[in-house]
Amino acid sequence: MLLKNHPISELVPFIDWSFFFASWEITGRYPDIFNHPSKGKQAKELYDDAQRMLTEIIAHRSLQANAIAVVYPANSDGDDIVLFTDDTRTTVLATLPQLRNQELQKDGAPNLCLSDFVAPAGTNDYMAMFALTTGLGLDALADRYRAVHDEYSVIMAKALANRLAEAFAVYLHHELAALIGKSETHLGIRAAYGYPACPDHSGKRALFDLMRVEEAIGVQLTESYMMVPESSICGLVIPNPAARYFAVGKIDEEQLLDYARRKQMPVAQLRKLLAHNLR
Repeated sequence: MLLKNHPISELVPFIDWSFFFASWEITGRYPDIFNHPSKGKQAKELYDDAQRMLTEIIAHRSLQANAIAVVYPANSDGDDIVLFTDDTRTTVLATLPQLRNQELQKDGAPNLCLSDFVAPAGTNDYMAMFALTTGLGLDALADRYRAVHDEYSVIMAKALANRLAEAFAVYLHHELAALIGKSETHLGIRAAYGYPACPDHSGKRALFDLMRVEEAIGVQLTESYMMVPESSICGLVIPNPAARYFAVGKIDEEQLLDYARRKQMPVAQLRKLLAHNLR
């Protein structure tokens, strides 16, 4: 699935406005925030300004929304997710090592790993990869506002581009679930790299290489695994209806060493990448 110049107007209904307000340090749930005695007026003014800018962005095509997603035959192998070239599952395309939560769980709950939600060998399971951006054109838009010393609109444009990226991820998740044959009520999970369930940003490299993301949608990956433009997201869609979000949390030295072996990466490099997850 390749989406180029996807209509921004189709993403607007998927915007989570509660997170938009949070980016302005106004906490509260949309639309109830408008009735808050001290925050409501400011929230409504921000919302109205955002609506005006969105109308202009759509009219002038100021931002470009691109995405690529691919569904792969997949199985789990311990804490790894294995992707295959086709449904014969005889040739491995890539192996994606994952991390397992090791912290004490309440009520005997399991210590989860993303691979737990992918069926082991012997079952025909599937998983999708995706990458998207709504940031193409943002620099030019911000420069136009800076030229007239309108820093408020610069901040607003960046906030909207970020929210549109998240909205695009939700939109794409629904499209992929339908492609894989899942109903709207059983979408599974969308695990973006750098988020709690898969905190290792270096996982983006395999995704970018497999889907040739740079050439497909114009998003670049830096040596430190940051995506350019900034308003971009990539990750995995696991359609298992039992899948749920979780945080890997703190891992011990033994898992770090095992993870380095499975990823075939230097331990020192992973120690830096996972600094916030090490005990």
